[in-house]
Amino acid sequence: MHKTKHRQLAILVVLAMPVLLFALEPPVPTSPLPGSKGTNTKVELMVDCTGPVEMLHFQLFNSGIGGDDPIAEVYTPYYSWLCPEENSIHSPLPAELQPGEYYWTCRCRYADIWSDFFTPRWNFEVTKDEPPLKYSFLEPPVPISPLPGAKGTNTKVELVVDCTVETEMLHFQLFSGTGESAVPLAEVYTLDYSWLAPEGNIRSQQHGVLEPGIYHWTCRARYGGIWSDFFTPRWDFEVTKDEPPLEHSFLEPPVPISPLPGSKSTNTKPELIVDCPSEIQMLHFRLFSQAGDGTGPIAEVFTPNRSWVVPEGNLINSPLPAELQLGEYYWTCRCRYADVWSGFFTPLWNFEVIKDGPSDAALKPPPDAPIPVAPPSGSKIIEFPITLEVDAPAGTELFHFQVKRSGADITEPVFETYTHERFWSLPLMPPVEPNVYEWSCRLYDGEVWSHWFSPWWTFEIEKPDEGMQGNPDRVSSDNTVRPRAEPNPCGPNGTRVYLSLSPGVQASAAVYTPPGRLVKRRTSRQGSGGRGQESGVRGLLFWDGTDQTGIQVGTGTYLCCISSDDARHVVKIVKSR
Repeated sequence: MHKTKHRQLAILVVLAMPVLLFALEPPVPTSPLPGSKGTNTKVELMVDCTGPVEMLHFQLFNSGIGGDDPIAEVYTPYYSWLCPEENSIHSPLPAELQPGEYYWTCRCRYADIWSDFFTPRWNFEVTKDEPPLKYSFLEPPVPISPLPGAKGTNTKVELVVDCTVETEMLHFQLFSGTGESAVPLAEVYTLDYSWLAPEGNIRSQQHGVLEPGIYHWTCRARYGGIWSDFFTPRWDFEVTKDEPPLEHSFLEPPVPISPLPGSKSTNTKPELIVDCPSEIQMLHFRLFSQAGDGTGPIAEVFTPNRSWVVPEGNLINSPLPAELQLGEYYWTCRCRYADVWSGFFTPLWNFEVIKDGPSDAALKPPPDAPIPVAPPSGSKIIEFPITLEVDAPAGTELFHFQVKRSGADITEPVFETYTHERFWSLPLMPPVEPNVYEWSCRLYDGEVWSHWFSPWWTFEIEKPDEGMQGNPDRVSSDNTVRPRAEPNPCGPNGTRVYLSLSPGVQASAAVYTPPGRLVKRRTSRQGSGGRGQESGVRGLLFWDGTDQTGIQVGTGTYLCCISSDDARHVVKIVKSR
Protein backbone atom coordinates (compact mmCIF):
# COMPACT_ATOMS: atom_id res chain seq x y z
CA MET A 1 0.00 0.00 0.00
CA HIS A 2 2.78 2.40 0.98
CA LYS A 3 4.75 1.52 -2.16
CA THR A 4 1.70 2.37 -4.29
CA LYS A 5 1.39 5.81 -2.65
CA HIS A 6 5.10 6.50 -3.14
CA ARG A 7 4.86 5.46 -6.79
CA GLN A 8 1.87 7.77 -7.33
CA LEU A 9 3.73 10.66 -5.67
CA ALA A 10 6.78 10.09 -7.86
CA ILE A 11 4.60 10.10 -10.98
CA LEU A 12 3.03 13.42 -9.92
CA VAL A 13 6.48 14.97 -9.36
CA VAL A 14 7.68 13.81 -12.79
CA LEU A 15 4.53 15.14 -14.43
CA ALA A 16 4.90 18.47 -12.66
CA MET A 17 8.52 19.00 -13.73
CA PRO A 18 7.85 19.88 -17.41
CA VAL A 19 5.37 22.52 -16.25
CA LEU A 20 7.99 23.96 -13.89
CA LEU A 21 10.63 23.99 -16.60
CA PHE A 22 8.24 25.56 -19.09
CA ALA A 23 7.69 28.49 -16.73
CA LEU A 24 11.42 29.27 -16.59
CA GLU A 25 12.49 31.55 -19.42
CA PRO A 26 15.49 30.31 -21.45
CA PRO A 27 18.41 32.70 -22.05
CA VAL A 28 18.11 35.31 -24.80
CA PRO A 29 20.88 34.95 -27.43
CA THR A 30 22.65 38.21 -28.30
CA SER A 31 25.80 37.39 -30.32
CA PRO A 32 26.94 36.30 -32.86
CA LEU A 33 23.82 37.14 -34.87
CA PRO A 34 22.31 34.35 -37.02
CA GLY A 35 24.11 34.07 -40.36
CA SER A 36 27.24 35.86 -39.14
CA LYS A 37 30.44 35.15 -41.04
CA GLY A 38 33.99 35.74 -39.91
CA THR A 39 37.54 34.41 -39.80
CA ASN A 40 37.54 34.17 -36.01
CA THR A 41 38.40 30.59 -35.09
CA LYS A 42 37.45 31.23 -31.46
CA VAL A 43 33.93 32.63 -31.35
CA GLU A 44 32.41 34.26 -28.29
CA LEU A 45 28.80 33.16 -27.74
CA MET A 46 26.79 35.63 -25.65
CA VAL A 47 23.37 35.50 -24.01
CA ASP A 48 21.33 37.60 -21.61
CA CYS A 49 18.94 36.38 -18.91
CA THR A 50 15.76 37.89 -17.49
CA GLY A 51 16.95 37.35 -13.93
CA PRO A 52 19.98 36.21 -11.93
CA VAL A 53 21.02 32.65 -12.72
CA GLU A 54 23.20 30.06 -10.98
CA MET A 55 24.69 28.45 -14.09
CA LEU A 56 24.56 28.49 -17.89
CA HIS A 57 24.93 25.51 -20.23
CA PHE A 58 26.16 26.27 -23.78
CA GLN A 59 26.09 23.67 -26.57
CA LEU A 60 27.69 23.82 -30.04
CA PHE A 61 26.47 21.71 -33.00
CA ASN A 62 27.37 20.92 -36.60
CA SER A 63 23.69 20.93 -37.51
CA GLY A 64 20.65 23.06 -36.82
CA ILE A 65 18.39 20.02 -36.53
CA GLY A 66 17.37 19.27 -32.96
CA GLY A 67 18.30 16.01 -31.31
CA ASP A 68 21.84 15.46 -32.59
CA ASP A 69 24.79 15.37 -30.20
CA PRO A 70 26.79 18.55 -29.51
CA ILE A 71 30.43 18.70 -30.59
CA ALA A 72 31.32 21.04 -27.71
CA GLU A 73 29.63 22.26 -24.54
CA VAL A 74 30.47 24.00 -21.30
CA TYR A 75 28.88 24.76 -17.93
CA THR A 76 29.77 28.26 -16.74
CA PRO A 77 28.51 30.99 -14.38
CA TYR A 78 29.29 33.61 -17.08
CA TYR A 79 26.91 34.90 -19.72
CA SER A 80 29.44 34.23 -22.50
CA TRP A 81 31.63 31.40 -23.75
CA LEU A 82 34.70 31.72 -25.97
CA CYS A 83 34.14 28.44 -27.72
CA PRO A 84 35.62 25.89 -28.04
CA GLU A 85 37.69 26.72 -24.92
CA GLU A 86 36.95 24.64 -21.78
CA ASN A 87 35.04 22.09 -23.91
CA SER A 88 33.78 19.33 -21.59
CA ILE A 89 33.14 16.80 -24.39
CA HIS A 90 35.85 14.31 -25.28
CA SER A 91 35.79 14.86 -29.03
CA PRO A 92 38.26 15.41 -31.86
CA LEU A 93 37.33 19.12 -31.89
CA PRO A 94 40.63 21.07 -31.92
CA ALA A 95 41.47 24.11 -29.84
CA GLU A 96 40.11 26.36 -32.61
CA LEU A 97 37.12 26.02 -34.93
CA GLN A 98 37.63 24.84 -38.49
CA PRO A 99 35.96 26.40 -41.55
CA GLY A 100 32.28 25.54 -41.70
CA GLU A 101 28.84 26.35 -40.34
CA TYR A 102 27.97 25.92 -36.66
CA TYR A 103 24.83 26.09 -34.57
CA TRP A 104 24.51 26.84 -30.86
CA THR A 105 22.03 27.15 -28.03
CA CYS A 106 22.03 27.69 -24.28
CA ARG A 107 19.94 27.06 -21.17
CA CYS A 108 20.18 28.45 -17.62
CA ARG A 109 19.58 27.19 -14.10
CA TYR A 110 17.41 29.03 -11.57
CA ALA A 111 17.19 27.68 -7.99
CA ASP A 112 18.51 24.23 -9.03
CA ILE A 113 16.01 23.97 -11.91
CA TRP A 114 17.09 24.13 -15.56
CA SER A 115 15.18 26.11 -18.17
CA ASP A 116 14.74 24.85 -21.73
CA PHE A 117 17.40 25.56 -24.36
CA PHE A 118 16.46 28.58 -26.48
CA THR A 119 15.04 27.68 -29.90
CA PRO A 120 15.62 27.78 -32.78
CA ARG A 121 19.37 27.42 -32.60
CA TRP A 122 21.42 30.35 -33.88
CA ASN A 123 24.09 29.79 -36.54
CA PHE A 124 27.38 31.34 -37.60
CA GLU A 125 30.06 30.49 -40.14
CA VAL A 126 33.86 30.34 -39.93
CA THR A 127 34.86 31.30 -43.44
CA LYS A 128 38.63 30.65 -43.45
CA ASP A 129 40.85 28.09 -41.80
CA GLU A 130 43.28 30.70 -40.46
CA PRO A 131 43.65 32.85 -37.35
CA PRO A 132 41.88 36.22 -37.20
CA LEU A 133 43.43 38.86 -39.43
CA LYS A 134 45.52 41.52 -37.76
CA TYR A 135 45.83 44.92 -39.34
CA SER A 136 48.48 47.46 -38.48
CA PHE A 137 45.83 50.17 -38.29
CA LEU A 138 44.11 48.31 -35.44
CA GLU A 139 45.89 49.92 -32.54
CA PRO A 140 46.20 47.94 -29.31
CA PRO A 141 44.82 49.55 -26.14
CA VAL A 142 46.90 52.19 -24.38
CA PRO A 143 47.79 51.15 -20.80
CA ILE A 144 46.97 53.78 -18.17
CA SER A 145 47.26 52.25 -14.70
CA PRO A 146 48.98 50.92 -12.64
CA LEU A 147 52.18 52.51 -13.91
CA PRO A 148 55.16 50.20 -14.53
CA GLY A 149 56.98 49.45 -11.29
CA ALA A 150 54.06 50.52 -9.10
CA LYS A 151 54.01 48.99 -5.60
CA GLY A 152 51.12 48.67 -3.21
CA THR A 153 49.35 46.50 -0.67
CA ASN A 154 46.20 46.26 -2.77
CA THR A 155 45.43 42.57 -3.32
CA LYS A 156 42.83 43.45 -5.96
CA VAL A 157 44.45 45.68 -8.56
CA GLU A 158 42.51 47.68 -11.13
CA LEU A 159 44.07 47.49 -14.59
CA VAL A 160 43.00 50.45 -16.75
CA VAL A 161 43.45 51.09 -20.48
CA ASP A 162 42.20 53.57 -23.06
CA CYS A 163 41.41 52.97 -26.74
CA THR A 164 41.71 55.27 -29.73
CA VAL A 165 38.31 54.25 -31.12
CA GLU A 166 35.18 52.52 -29.84
CA THR A 167 35.73 48.81 -29.21
CA GLU A 168 33.46 45.78 -29.02
CA MET A 169 35.42 43.89 -26.38
CA LEU A 170 38.63 43.99 -24.35
CA HIS A 171 40.77 41.01 -23.36
CA PHE A 172 43.00 41.46 -20.28
CA GLN A 173 45.73 38.98 -19.33
CA LEU A 174 47.68 38.83 -16.07
CA PHE A 175 50.99 36.95 -15.74
CA SER A 176 53.32 36.03 -12.92
CA GLY A 177 56.17 35.21 -15.32
CA THR A 178 58.10 37.61 -17.53
CA GLY A 179 58.65 35.64 -20.74
CA GLU A 180 56.49 36.13 -23.81
CA SER A 181 55.65 32.41 -23.66
CA ALA A 182 54.36 32.64 -20.08
CA VAL A 183 50.83 31.34 -19.57
CA PRO A 184 48.42 33.87 -18.01
CA LEU A 185 47.34 32.99 -14.48
CA ALA A 186 44.23 35.19 -14.83
CA GLU A 187 42.36 36.75 -17.72
CA VAL A 188 38.96 38.20 -18.53
CA TYR A 189 36.87 39.33 -21.50
CA THR A 190 34.98 42.51 -20.69
CA LEU A 191 33.14 45.46 -22.23
CA ASP A 192 34.76 47.83 -19.71
CA TYR A 193 38.08 49.63 -20.11
CA SER A 194 39.17 48.43 -16.67
CA TRP A 195 39.45 45.14 -14.78
CA LEU A 196 39.68 44.70 -11.03
CA ALA A 197 42.05 41.73 -11.22
CA PRO A 198 41.60 38.87 -10.51
CA GLU A 199 37.78 39.23 -10.27
CA GLY A 200 35.88 37.43 -13.03
CA ASN A 201 38.94 35.32 -13.84
CA ILE A 202 38.03 32.70 -16.46
CA ARG A 203 41.03 30.56 -15.48
CA SER A 204 40.92 28.32 -12.44
CA GLN A 205 44.46 28.87 -11.15
CA GLN A 206 43.80 32.24 -9.50
CA HIS A 207 40.81 33.38 -7.47
CA GLY A 208 39.94 35.93 -4.84
CA VAL A 209 43.00 38.14 -4.29
CA LEU A 210 46.58 38.49 -5.52
CA GLU A 211 49.43 37.08 -3.46
CA PRO A 212 52.59 39.12 -2.77
CA GLY A 213 54.82 39.21 -5.85
CA ILE A 214 55.52 40.87 -9.19
CA TYR A 215 52.89 40.67 -11.93
CA HIS A 216 52.85 41.58 -15.61
CA TRP A 217 49.78 42.43 -17.64
CA THR A 218 48.63 43.34 -21.12
CA CYS A 219 45.40 43.85 -23.06
CA ARG A 220 44.02 43.70 -26.61
CA ALA A 221 40.83 45.10 -28.16
CA ARG A 222 38.35 43.82 -30.72
CA TYR A 223 37.12 46.07 -33.54
CA GLY A 224 34.57 44.80 -36.05
CA GLY A 225 35.12 41.18 -35.08
CA ILE A 226 38.92 41.43 -35.46
CA TRP A 227 41.35 41.46 -32.54
CA SER A 228 44.23 43.90 -32.29
CA ASP A 229 47.60 42.82 -30.93
CA PHE A 230 48.24 42.89 -27.20
CA PHE A 231 50.08 46.06 -26.19
CA THR A 232 53.83 45.54 -25.69
CA PRO A 233 55.94 45.53 -23.68
CA ARG A 234 53.81 44.24 -20.84
CA TRP A 235 53.47 46.55 -17.83
CA ASP A 236 54.37 45.32 -14.35
CA PHE A 237 53.37 46.04 -10.76
CA GLU A 238 54.17 44.55 -7.36
CA VAL A 239 51.92 43.47 -4.50
CA THR A 240 54.20 44.09 -1.52
CA LYS A 241 52.21 42.65 1.38
CA ASP A 242 49.72 39.83 1.76
CA GLU A 243 47.19 42.03 3.52
CA PRO A 244 44.30 44.33 2.59
CA PRO A 245 44.97 48.03 1.92
CA LEU A 246 45.36 50.21 5.00
CA GLU A 247 42.54 52.55 5.97
CA HIS A 248 43.46 55.83 7.65
CA SER A 249 41.03 58.05 9.48
CA PHE A 250 42.69 61.22 8.15
CA LEU A 251 41.59 60.27 4.61
CA GLU A 252 38.18 61.85 4.26
CA PRO A 253 35.36 59.55 3.07
CA PRO A 254 33.10 60.66 0.22
CA VAL A 255 30.28 63.12 0.93
CA PRO A 256 26.84 61.62 0.11
CA ILE A 257 24.62 63.86 -2.03
CA SER A 258 21.63 61.89 -3.32
CA PRO A 259 19.17 60.31 -2.66
CA LEU A 260 18.64 62.20 0.61
CA PRO A 261 18.03 60.13 3.77
CA GLY A 262 14.41 59.05 4.04
CA SER A 263 13.71 59.62 0.34
CA LYS A 264 10.80 57.68 -1.14
CA SER A 265 10.49 56.98 -4.83
CA THR A 266 9.15 54.50 -7.36
CA ASN A 267 12.56 54.47 -9.04
CA THR A 268 13.71 50.84 -9.19
CA LYS A 269 17.14 51.91 -10.44
CA PRO A 270 18.06 54.88 -8.21
CA GLU A 271 21.29 56.78 -8.80
CA LEU A 272 23.55 57.01 -5.75
CA ILE A 273 25.71 60.16 -5.93
CA VAL A 274 28.67 61.29 -3.82
CA ASP A 275 31.30 64.01 -3.96
CA CYS A 276 34.92 63.77 -2.84
CA PRO A 277 37.05 66.41 -1.15
CA SER A 278 39.97 65.84 -3.52
CA GLU A 279 40.95 63.85 -6.61
CA ILE A 280 40.42 60.12 -6.12
CA GLN A 281 41.38 56.93 -7.97
CA MET A 282 38.35 54.74 -7.24
CA LEU A 283 35.03 54.63 -5.39
CA HIS A 284 33.49 51.61 -3.66
CA PHE A 285 29.69 51.71 -3.23
CA ARG A 286 27.76 49.27 -1.04
CA LEU A 287 24.01 48.65 -0.78
CA PHE A 288 22.31 46.95 2.18
CA SER A 289 18.78 45.77 2.86
CA GLN A 290 19.21 46.34 6.61
CA ALA A 291 21.21 48.92 8.58
CA GLY A 292 23.71 47.77 11.16
CA ASP A 293 22.50 44.18 11.44
CA GLY A 294 25.90 42.68 10.68
CA THR A 295 24.91 41.14 7.34
CA GLY A 296 26.89 41.78 4.19
CA PRO A 297 25.87 44.03 1.31
CA ILE A 298 23.37 42.81 -1.27
CA ALA A 299 25.10 44.80 -4.02
CA GLU A 300 28.39 46.62 -4.46
CA VAL A 301 30.54 48.05 -7.22
CA PHE A 302 34.02 49.54 -7.77
CA THR A 303 33.87 52.51 -10.15
CA PRO A 304 35.89 55.63 -11.07
CA ASN A 305 32.62 57.56 -11.31
CA ARG A 306 31.04 59.55 -8.48
CA SER A 307 27.65 57.97 -9.12
CA TRP A 308 26.19 54.47 -9.41
CA VAL A 309 22.86 53.46 -10.99
CA VAL A 310 22.14 50.65 -8.55
CA PRO A 311 22.12 47.63 -8.97
CA GLU A 312 23.83 47.84 -12.39
CA GLY A 313 27.32 46.33 -12.44
CA ASN A 314 26.71 44.50 -9.15
CA LEU A 315 29.74 42.35 -8.25
CA ILE A 316 27.94 40.18 -5.70
CA ASN A 317 26.51 36.86 -6.84
CA SER A 318 23.20 37.28 -5.02
CA PRO A 319 19.49 36.83 -5.76
CA LEU A 320 19.20 40.59 -6.32
CA PRO A 321 17.32 41.12 -9.61
CA ALA A 322 18.12 43.64 -12.32
CA GLU A 323 15.93 46.24 -10.55
CA LEU A 324 15.26 46.93 -6.88
CA GLN A 325 12.10 45.56 -5.33
CA LEU A 326 9.69 47.18 -2.89
CA GLY A 327 11.38 47.99 0.41
CA GLU A 328 13.90 50.10 2.31
CA TYR A 329 17.62 50.19 1.47
CA TYR A 330 20.78 51.60 3.04
CA TRP A 331 23.99 52.62 1.31
CA THR A 332 27.48 53.94 1.89
CA CYS A 333 30.67 54.57 -0.06
CA ARG A 334 34.44 54.90 0.40
CA CYS A 335 37.17 56.26 -1.89
CA ARG A 336 40.78 55.44 -2.67
CA TYR A 337 43.55 58.04 -2.64
CA ALA A 338 47.03 56.97 -3.81
CA ASP A 339 46.28 53.26 -3.26
CA VAL A 340 44.95 53.82 0.27
CA TRP A 341 41.24 53.49 1.08
CA SER A 342 39.33 55.95 3.23
CA GLY A 343 36.68 54.71 5.63
CA PHE A 344 33.07 54.36 4.50
CA PHE A 345 30.94 57.43 5.25
CA THR A 346 28.74 57.03 8.34
CA PRO A 347 25.96 56.84 9.26
CA LEU A 348 24.51 54.96 6.31
CA TRP A 349 21.96 56.88 4.23
CA ASN A 350 18.61 55.25 3.48
CA PHE A 351 15.94 55.42 0.80
CA GLU A 352 12.75 53.50 0.07
CA VAL A 353 11.27 52.02 -3.10
CA ILE A 354 7.55 52.51 -2.47
CA LYS A 355 6.06 50.73 -5.47
CA ASP A 356 6.92 47.33 -6.87
CA GLY A 357 6.55 48.50 -10.43
CA PRO A 358 8.38 50.14 -13.31
CA SER A 359 10.74 53.01 -12.82
CA ASP A 360 9.72 56.65 -12.55
CA ALA A 361 10.66 57.15 -16.16
CA ALA A 362 7.66 54.99 -17.09
CA LEU A 363 5.29 56.43 -14.48
CA LYS A 364 6.12 60.11 -14.54
CA PRO A 365 7.32 62.19 -17.49
CA PRO A 366 10.69 63.87 -16.94
CA PRO A 367 10.64 67.55 -15.99
CA ASP A 368 11.64 70.23 -18.47
CA ALA A 369 15.35 70.52 -19.04
CA PRO A 370 17.11 73.57 -17.59
CA ILE A 371 17.50 76.61 -19.84
CA PRO A 372 21.11 77.62 -20.64
CA VAL A 373 21.97 81.22 -19.76
CA ALA A 374 25.72 81.81 -19.98
CA PRO A 375 28.21 81.91 -21.56
CA PRO A 376 26.29 82.55 -24.82
CA SER A 377 26.67 79.69 -27.29
CA GLY A 378 29.61 80.28 -29.61
CA SER A 379 31.48 82.51 -27.14
CA LYS A 380 35.23 82.87 -27.55
CA ILE A 381 37.01 82.96 -24.22
CA ILE A 382 40.51 83.85 -23.08
CA GLU A 383 39.74 84.84 -19.47
CA PHE A 384 39.26 82.51 -16.53
CA PRO A 385 37.26 81.34 -14.66
CA ILE A 386 34.55 80.14 -17.03
CA THR A 387 31.19 79.92 -15.26
CA LEU A 388 28.32 77.90 -16.76
CA GLU A 389 24.85 79.04 -15.74
CA VAL A 390 21.33 77.73 -16.34
CA ASP A 391 17.81 78.75 -15.35
CA ALA A 392 15.42 76.27 -13.69
CA PRO A 393 12.31 76.21 -11.47
CA ALA A 394 12.75 77.13 -7.81
CA GLY A 395 13.27 74.17 -5.51
CA THR A 396 15.23 72.06 -8.01
CA GLU A 397 17.14 69.53 -5.92
CA LEU A 398 20.21 68.83 -8.06
CA PHE A 399 21.96 69.86 -11.27
CA HIS A 400 24.31 67.72 -13.40
CA PHE A 401 26.69 69.66 -15.68
CA GLN A 402 28.84 68.04 -18.37
CA VAL A 403 31.52 69.52 -20.63
CA LYS A 404 33.00 67.63 -23.58
CA ARG A 405 35.23 68.45 -26.50
CA SER A 406 33.27 69.31 -29.60
CA GLY A 407 32.17 66.19 -31.44
CA ALA A 408 33.10 63.83 -28.59
CA ASP A 409 30.70 61.24 -27.22
CA ILE A 410 28.59 62.19 -24.18
CA THR A 411 30.12 59.26 -22.30
CA GLU A 412 33.52 60.96 -22.47
CA PRO A 413 33.11 64.28 -20.63
CA VAL A 414 36.17 66.43 -20.01
CA PHE A 415 34.59 67.80 -16.83
CA GLU A 416 31.37 67.11 -14.97
CA THR A 417 29.84 67.81 -11.59
CA TYR A 418 26.70 67.42 -9.50
CA THR A 419 25.75 70.59 -7.66
CA HIS A 420 22.81 72.19 -5.86
CA GLU A 421 23.61 75.52 -7.58
CA ARG A 422 22.41 76.75 -10.98
CA PHE A 423 25.95 77.71 -11.93
CA TRP A 424 29.35 76.02 -12.00
CA SER A 425 32.84 77.47 -12.45
CA LEU A 426 34.94 75.13 -14.55
CA PRO A 427 38.16 73.88 -12.95
CA LEU A 428 40.28 75.13 -15.86
CA MET A 429 43.73 76.54 -15.16
CA PRO A 430 46.13 78.05 -17.66
CA PRO A 431 47.89 76.92 -19.69
CA VAL A 432 44.86 75.42 -21.45
CA GLU A 433 44.98 73.94 -24.93
CA PRO A 434 42.76 76.00 -27.25
CA ASN A 435 39.73 74.00 -28.31
CA VAL A 436 35.98 74.13 -28.89
CA TYR A 437 33.89 72.66 -26.06
CA GLU A 438 30.23 71.70 -25.78
CA TRP A 439 28.25 71.71 -22.55
CA SER A 440 24.82 70.81 -21.27
CA CYS A 441 22.97 70.33 -18.01
CA ARG A 442 20.10 68.27 -16.65
CA LEU A 443 18.17 68.61 -13.39
CA TYR A 444 16.70 66.31 -10.75
CA ASP A 445 13.36 67.29 -9.19
CA GLY A 446 13.61 64.84 -6.31
CA GLU A 447 12.12 61.92 -8.24
CA VAL A 448 13.08 61.99 -11.92
CA TRP A 449 16.01 63.32 -14.00
CA SER A 450 15.19 65.65 -16.87
CA HIS A 451 16.72 65.29 -20.31
CA TRP A 452 19.90 67.21 -21.14
CA PHE A 453 19.08 70.58 -22.68
CA SER A 454 19.54 70.37 -26.43
CA PRO A 455 21.23 71.40 -28.61
CA TRP A 456 24.37 71.59 -26.47
CA TRP A 457 25.87 75.07 -26.23
CA THR A 458 29.47 75.68 -27.26
CA PHE A 459 32.33 77.91 -26.24
CA GLU A 460 35.83 78.23 -27.63
CA ILE A 461 38.97 78.74 -25.60
CA GLU A 462 41.18 80.91 -27.77
CA LYS A 463 44.94 81.07 -27.65
CA PRO A 464 45.75 83.87 -25.22
CA ASP A 465 48.19 86.68 -25.86
CA GLU A 466 51.91 86.04 -25.41
CA GLY A 467 52.73 86.00 -21.73
CA MET A 468 49.37 84.53 -20.69
CA GLN A 469 50.28 81.03 -21.86
CA GLY A 470 53.31 78.94 -20.98
CA ASN A 471 55.00 79.09 -17.60
CA PRO A 472 52.21 79.82 -15.08
CA ASP A 473 54.74 81.36 -12.67
CA ARG A 474 55.83 83.96 -15.21
CA VAL A 475 55.64 87.58 -14.06
CA SER A 476 54.41 89.74 -16.94
CA SER A 477 54.25 93.14 -15.27
CA ASP A 478 56.15 95.28 -12.80
CA ASN A 479 52.87 95.59 -10.85
CA THR A 480 53.20 92.05 -9.47
CA VAL A 481 55.83 89.79 -7.92
CA ARG A 482 55.95 86.05 -7.44
CA PRO A 483 53.40 84.96 -4.78
CA ARG A 484 54.16 82.65 -1.86
CA ALA A 485 52.24 80.52 0.65
CA GLU A 486 53.06 80.53 4.37
CA PRO A 487 53.22 78.13 6.08
CA ASN A 488 53.87 75.48 3.45
CA PRO A 489 53.27 72.57 4.03
CA CYS A 490 49.85 73.61 5.23
CA GLY A 491 49.01 72.21 8.67
CA PRO A 492 45.76 72.11 10.68
CA ASN A 493 45.82 75.91 11.08
CA GLY A 494 45.75 76.53 7.33
CA THR A 495 47.98 78.71 5.15
CA ARG A 496 47.92 82.20 3.65
CA VAL A 497 48.90 83.10 0.08
CA TYR A 498 50.68 86.44 -0.27
CA LEU A 499 50.92 88.56 -3.41
CA SER A 500 52.07 92.11 -4.02
CA LEU A 501 49.38 94.17 -5.78
CA SER A 502 49.75 97.73 -6.95
CA PRO A 503 46.83 100.09 -6.34
CA GLY A 504 43.89 99.32 -8.62
CA VAL A 505 45.16 95.91 -9.77
CA GLN A 506 42.42 93.24 -9.51
CA ALA A 507 43.24 89.65 -8.57
CA SER A 508 41.37 86.47 -7.64
CA ALA A 509 42.56 83.10 -6.36
CA ALA A 510 41.28 79.55 -6.25
CA VAL A 511 42.62 76.21 -4.99
CA TYR A 512 42.52 73.18 -7.30
CA THR A 513 43.64 69.57 -7.29
CA PRO A 514 46.50 68.85 -9.77
CA PRO A 515 44.05 67.42 -12.38
CA GLY A 516 42.12 70.70 -12.22
CA ARG A 517 39.15 70.06 -9.91
CA LEU A 518 38.02 73.15 -7.97
CA VAL A 519 38.49 72.90 -4.20
CA LYS A 520 37.86 76.48 -3.00
CA ARG A 521 37.54 79.93 -4.58
CA ARG A 522 38.36 83.43 -3.28
CA THR A 523 36.51 86.39 -4.76
CA SER A 524 38.33 89.19 -6.54
CA ARG A 525 40.42 91.61 -4.50
CA GLN A 526 42.01 94.92 -5.42
CA GLY A 527 45.43 96.15 -4.33
CA SER A 528 45.37 99.31 -2.27
CA GLY A 529 49.05 99.92 -1.56
CA GLY A 530 47.93 101.45 1.69
CA ARG A 531 49.84 102.15 4.86
CA GLY A 532 51.09 99.22 6.88
CA GLN A 533 51.89 96.91 3.95
CA GLU A 534 55.38 95.50 3.73
CA SER A 535 56.63 96.34 0.24
CA GLY A 536 53.02 96.23 -0.91
CA VAL A 537 52.66 92.54 0.08
CA ARG A 538 49.24 91.52 1.40
CA GLY A 539 47.38 88.30 2.11
CA LEU A 540 45.34 87.48 -0.99
CA LEU A 541 43.87 84.16 0.18
CA PHE A 542 43.61 82.31 3.47
CA TRP A 543 42.96 78.60 2.98
CA ASP A 544 42.00 76.54 6.01
CA GLY A 545 42.35 73.21 4.16
CA THR A 546 38.64 72.81 3.44
CA ASP A 547 36.60 72.61 0.25
CA GLN A 548 33.63 74.74 -0.78
CA THR A 549 31.35 72.90 1.67
CA GLY A 550 33.70 73.43 4.64
CA ILE A 551 34.91 69.82 4.77
CA GLN A 552 38.63 69.14 5.29
CA VAL A 553 40.31 67.75 2.16
CA GLY A 554 42.75 64.86 2.17
CA THR A 555 46.51 65.13 2.40
CA GLY A 556 48.39 65.80 -0.80
CA THR A 557 49.50 68.51 -3.23
CA TYR A 558 47.15 71.30 -4.31
CA LEU A 559 47.55 74.22 -6.70
CA CYS A 560 46.53 77.80 -5.93
CA CYS A 561 45.79 79.56 -9.23
CA ILE A 562 45.97 83.36 -9.07
CA SER A 563 44.68 85.61 -11.86
CA SER A 564 45.47 89.34 -11.85
CA ASP A 565 44.82 91.99 -14.45
CA ASP A 566 47.95 91.21 -16.43
CA ALA A 567 49.43 87.93 -15.18
CA ARG A 568 48.63 84.48 -13.89
CA HIS A 569 50.52 82.49 -11.25
CA VAL A 570 50.36 79.03 -9.71
CA VAL A 571 51.52 78.33 -6.15
CA LYS A 572 52.00 74.71 -5.07
CA ILE A 573 50.62 74.00 -1.58
CA VAL A 574 51.31 70.75 0.24
CA LYS A 575 48.65 69.78 2.80
CA SER A 576 49.85 67.64 5.67
CA ARG A 577 47.92 65.95 8.45
